Amino acid sequence: MDAEGEIRRRIAEQGRITFAEFMEVALYWPVGGFYSSRHLTGPHDNFYTAARAHPAFAALLSLQLFQFWELLERPHPFWVVEMGGADGLLARDILDYCAHLPDAFRDALSYLCLDRSQAPVGGDDSKGLGRDDVQRITSASVPFHGIVGCFLSNELVDAFPVNRVTIAGGQLREVYITARDGALVEEIDEPSTPALWEHMHQADISLEEGRTAEVNLAAGKWVEGVAGALERGFVLTIDYGGSAQELSARANARGTLRCYYRHMEVVDPYTRIGDQDITSHVDFTSLALQGQKHGLEVVGYVAQGHFLRALGLNRLTHRLRSEGLEQRQVEANSMGMLDLARQGGMGDFKVLVQGKKVGAPSLWGIDPTEEVAGILDSLPLPLRSQSHIPLLEGRYTHAGQDWSYDGGGQPAC
Repeated sequence: MDAEGEIRRRIAEQGRITFAEFMEVALYWPVGGFYSSRHLTGPHDNFYTAARAHPAFAALLSLQLFQFWELLERPHPFWVVEMGGADGLLARDILDYCAHLPDAFRDALSYLCLDRSQAPVGGDDSKGLGRDDVQRITSASVPFHGIVGCFLSNELVDAFPVNRVTIAGGQLREVYITARDGALVEEIDEPSTPALWEHMHQADISLEEGRTAEVNLAAGKWVEGVAGALERGFVLTIDYGGSAQELSARANARGTLRCYYRHMEVVDPYTRIGDQDITSHVDFTSLALQGQKHGLEVVGYVAQGHFLRALGLNRLTHRLRSEGLEQRQVEANSMGMLDLARQGGMGDFKVLVQGKKVGAPSLWGIDPTEEVAGILDSLPLPLRSQSHIPLLEGRYTHAGQDWSYDGGGQPAC
C-alpha cells in the first residue's frame, strides 16, 4: 500500500488523523513516502541544500568543527554525528577538507551519518560518495550515548511532522484530516494532546482569531534524544525559520507550512501525496528552551550568511580570481559561494549552536577573528565538482518567506 492508501486506510479506521500523522506517512511511509522514494525522481527535483550548492559550505563547517575539537581539548575520537545525511555529500566534503586541517584533527575525527531513510537507491552512493570512513546507521532516533563531539544537522528539523493549530472562538483548536466524498479535507476540534497548549504557553506564542500555526512536538523529542546522547560537546543546527515571536507574528491563514514539487511551491498538501515535499519553518525559540531543559545551553544564534562570512566565505570568493582558474570556473564557483549567504535565500537560514559542559566559549562562526582567517589562508580553495548542482539549473524555494534577521543574538526565550 502506498502512502496515500495508508493515509486513507487510517482515516477509514479512526475517522480522522492529526496533520502530524498525515505528514509522517506522506513523507516517510516505506512505500511511496516522499523521502523513502527520493531515488525515483532524483535528489534535485524538488530542492537543493547548501551542501549541494558549493563545497565551501562543508569547508567552512570544517573550520568550526576544528574549533569545537580544540575547545573540547582535542578528544580522540572526536565524533561528528550528522543527522539526516543519507546521501553522504556533506560528509564527504567535510572529511576531504578536514584532511588539510592542522594538528592531526582528521585522525581524531570519527564521522557517523544517522538517517531514518537509507541512502537513495541509484543515488549518490552509486556515484562514488560512499566511503569507508563514514559509518551509517538507519534509525529515526539516537540509538547511543556517551558522545564527545558534535551533533550536526542541515535542514533536518523542518521536515519533522507537525501538528497544526488555530484559534476559533478564542480557543485553541487543532486541525485534523478526514475524508468526505472521496476528498481529503480538514476539520477543527479540541487538541489531541495538552502538549500543544503547553508548547504555545512555554514559547509565549499567541495567535489571532482564525490564524493557523504549526507545533513541532517531534523537535522537542529530538532535542531530548540528542542531549541524552551527548556527553560533552556541541549541537549545530542549521535550518530555515526564526524565533517563536517572528513566526507567530508573520503567520497567516495557513501558517508557515509549505509544499514543494519540482521547485514550485504548492498550496495544497493533500495533492501529489508522496511526490511533493512538506515542510514548516523551524521555531528556534522552542529548540533553545527544550535544549535548556535537558542540559544544552545556547552558545550562539545567527543567520547562515553571518556564520559563513565569519568563518571566511568572503576570503574564499576573493581567492577565486587568484588561483589561475578559467573564467567559466570562476563564475560557476562564485555563484555557488554567494548563494550560500544570499540575503532572501539561504543566507537568511538560522544557525543555532548549543553546548553541553562547554561553558560559554567565543565561536569563530559567531564572532569573527583573525585566527580563523590565518588558518583558512593556508588551506586549499574548495571548488565545485559534478556532485554539486549547477545553480542555473535549479533554484532554492524553501526560503520563500522573508524572515528578518536582526544581526545576531540568541533566540527569544
